[in-house]
Amino acid sequence: MGRRDSRLAPDRLRAQVLADWAPVAPLASPWRRVAALAPVAAVMAVIAAFYWGMPHEADRGGRVAMWALSALQWTAGLWLLAMAFREAVPGRGLDRAGLLTAVALTLLVLALNLGAKDALRGTVVPAGREWRFWTACVEGPLLLGTPVLVLASLLVSRAFPVRPALAGALTGLAAAVLTDAGWRLGCFVSSPAHVIGAHWLAVAATTALGAVAGRLADARRWRR
Repeated sequence: MGRRDSRLAPDRLRAQVLADWAPVAPLASPWRRVAALAPVAAVMAVIAAFYWGMPHEADRGGRVAMWALSALQWTAGLWLLAMAFREAVPGRGLDRAGLLTAVALTLLVLALNLGAKDALRGTVVPAGREWRFWTACVEGPLLLGTPVLVLASLLVSRAFPVRPALAGALTGLAAAVLTDAGWRLGCFVSSPAHVIGAHWLAVAATTALGAVAGRLADARRWRR
């Protein structure tokens, strides 16, 4: 390359860079993005709660306790969603302690709600209807959690996550916890075998779907 070309190269490079510049909307904070999705999450949780009909407990005290615990679980789901949005931002990813805290908190809230409902109103699946209840309590939360998962995944992808599968898994976990906060009220069965084998399985499946969605969204961006 001659001396003249070496002088012109920076100008050509500068022109190419300037041609690619475009205004970019600033990324909102994790909690502002959570607030934007909270109404959708609330609607899906309410639909899940009334899927089987009017939720009811043995007495007024039990009813208040179960709704309060569901509200606690729903709030935990919003916190998980904020963690997913934070993980999606390069340089702000969660460390090992943060991830372990998220998993431990999820298990604690789910176990607390399981134990409380079984203690307040212990019920089992009616004989001969195990398969119907199992499929309903796996498929229902998966379908109802999909709108929150899709919308949250779009916001996660926009932040350009360094670990897209992890950010997607946290997104799926948040969507599942938010939806299950309502579903657990509508399903009258409190048997641990049913809840763990169906409700918790739906939570795990939605988490896995979130991880896959995160990877696919990231791969699609790199193909552009």
